[in-house]
Amino acid sequence: MVDVTVEILVSGIVQGIGYRPFVYNLAKELNLKGNVQNLGDAGVKIIVQGPKEILDKFIELLKENKPKLCIYESFQVNWETTSSLFESFDIAKSSSETKGIGFSYLPPDVSICDECLQELDSKERRRTNYPFNSCVDCGPRYTVIEKIPYDRPNTVMTDFPFCSKCNKDYKNSDNRRFHAQTTCCIDCGPTYTVYSSSNEEISFSSQKDLVRFIAKEIEDGKIVAIKGIGGTHLACSTLDD
Repeated sequence: MVDVTVEILVSGIVQGIGYRPFVYNLAKELNLKGNVQNLGDAGVKIIVQGPKEILDKFIELLKENKPKLCIYESFQVNWETTSSLFESFDIAKSSSETKGIGFSYLPPDVSICDECLQELDSKERRRTNYPFNSCVDCGPRYTVIEKIPYDRPNTVMTDFPFCSKCNKDYKNSDNRRFHAQTTCCIDCGPTYTVYSSSNEEISFSSQKDLVRFIAKEIEDGKIVAIKGIGGTHLACSTLDD
């Protein structure tokens, strides 16, 4: 079978929702070559090579099995003449290039998924009761992005370099944190610090004790300003006058 080349340009909600890992794993599964790349207009470009019938299946699966947060506004397929062959399939470095094929927009913040929620009660120290736990399917998106394309250096997470274990998770294509830009843990990510109304720091032996203290303050009628990596929320009891 003769290899052919196809360029696929997609727009919509396609950055920050695990789209590149999805494309990467699908291409690997079908033994295709090429790359996937975030663009500067929040779209994604895919260049892929392989037998025509396998590429047709690849395109079909891109549409049918897309990540749950993905919304296509446009899906453009351009068949091209194969001038050179790729040796593997990779996630290419993001580009400032714009294709203007359709409207793309940033994904919203997503509430914690079941798997990340379960980790909060796990015995894995790095993520037990860790308030910023997230993966490719959940966590902050819109409120942490400073510019596009969506990559960690273009978010507020740029101030929190990966520890060795998070870096391993990020690079492992079988891990649900593969290329998840908000990946972090207690060893390398942000943590909560409590300050009183007089701006004095209050110390705790663990994050769990800190959360219990905040819950008690709210229960007692206090108003708490909670500053996260995506903004500040005012928390109070709706049952207190």
